[in-house]
Amino acid sequence: MSLLTPNQMAAIQAVGQLGMKDTVSIYPTVLDLTEDTFGSKLSYSTTASSVVQGWLVGNWANTRDEFFGDVGTTTLYRLRLPVGTTIEPGWVVAIGGSEYLVEDAGTDQTWPEWLACTVKRNK
Repeated sequence: MSLLTPNQMAAIQAVGQLGMKDTVSIYPTVLDLTEDTFGSKLSYSTTASSVVQGWLVGNWANTRDEFFGDVGTTTLYRLRLPVGTTIEPGWVVAIGGSEYLVEDAGTDQTWPEWLACTVKRNK
C-alpha cells in the first residue's frame, strides 16, 4: 500500500519543481576505445540530448587524506531534476557555464519527489 495517492505525489512533485530555476543541458557520453593509447577516451556530444530546469545544491563535506591524515573540505553537489528525466552515470551536465560529471543518477529512489543525482564539477 502506497503512503500517497498518485495525485498527492504529483502535487508534491509540482511543489519540488518550483525551486528548479537553473537551466540544465544534459549530454550523453560515448566511450571510444580506439583513440587513446592508454585504453579509452570519454567524449560527449556537443548537442544536448535534453534541456530541463533543475536545482543544483552544494553541501560542504569533510575529507581526510588516508596517507597523510590531512583534513580538508570539499563540496558535494546534488542535482535535482524533474522525475522522468533521462540521465545516466557518466553523462555530463552543463549549468550556468560550468560542467559537472554525473556520478549517480539516483534512479533507485523510493520517494520520487524529484530525481536527485550526485554530480562532480569538471575542472
